[in-house]
Amino acid sequence: ITFPSGSGISSFGETSFKESGITSITIPNSVRTISISAFIRCYNLTIVSIGTESMLESVGNAAFQNTAIESIYLPSSITNLGQNLFYLCNKLTIVTIPNSSKLTVIPRGMFRESGITSFTLPHLVTSIGEQAFYICSQLSTFITSGNNVLESIGAQSLEETAISTFTVPSSCKTIEHNAFWVCAKLKNIIFAPGTVLTTIGQQAFGYTALESIVIPSGVSSINEKVFLQCESLTKVTFASNSVLTNIKHEGFSKSGLTSISIPQSVKEIGISAFLSCSNLETVSFSNNSILETISVNAFGSSGLEKITIPKSVLRINSLAFNG
Repeated sequence: ITFPSGSGISSFGETSFKESGITSITIPNSVRTISISAFIRCYNLTIVSIGTESMLESVGNAAFQNTAIESIYLPSSITNLGQNLFYLCNKLTIVTIPNSSKLTVIPRGMFRESGITSFTLPHLVTSIGEQAFYICSQLSTFITSGNNVLESIGAQSLEETAISTFTVPSSCKTIEHNAFWVCAKLKNIIFAPGTVLTTIGQQAFGYTALESIVIPSGVSSINEKVFLQCESLTKVTFASNSVLTNIKHEGFSKSGLTSISIPQSVKEIGISAFLSCSNLETVSFSNNSILETISVNAFGSSGLEKITIPKSVLRINSLAFNG
């Protein structure tokens, strides 16, 4: 589909080309809005051309869902993108967003199960939405930079991608649950200097290939199964002045840890926190530890040879050191 030069068309309405047989379209520069599901399930649509002088501002939910587009340019004029925008676009490998982009949110499911191979985070983005890159199995490169203002990485947002390294911008406060779950090639998580991170959600890094990690001082809890089955994870370091208060259910279960030094501020080691850490031989505590509780199976089936229990401990629950 082509439009004459100088076309004044300003919008494409909801489902305007839904399930049509179009193979390509050039979006006139005058278009400001592409509405919900405008091109959804246009299975033969391979080319969507948007010019650098485009005035496009908004693209609605699922507008290009389940199409065959191979690349897309999102002009700097865009301020709003809808959910599931490129969901199931498994031929979409190249996404270009200029440095001058005004985008502040990567919405829920935007590239879910697409063929995207790399992505550079626009510097004004504060949030990566839930499932934004969920099961993008070809996504191997995700680039952040020092001028990013990202505050949150959403639940399941990068689950089952192929990234091997990810640098968390210093501005990021929250990594939500399952954010990097089953990223089987992920070896390095780097927290930028000056990090303000406070929350790592449950199962955030479970089943990854992480080898070592430094937990920022502002993180108050190792939540459930955060590092579950991280078999290559041999070294965990807590930044100085850590405010960590607990290590929850299966936080490090079945990981490859060989030793760990528990921060002074930790009050509770939760159920099965280090269960089946068969290589874990050394656990140390500071002299002024305030640890109170070692829960059921906390160190069950670990490789511990000896441990000195802090004098602050009030409860050692059943099977804490079982097997």
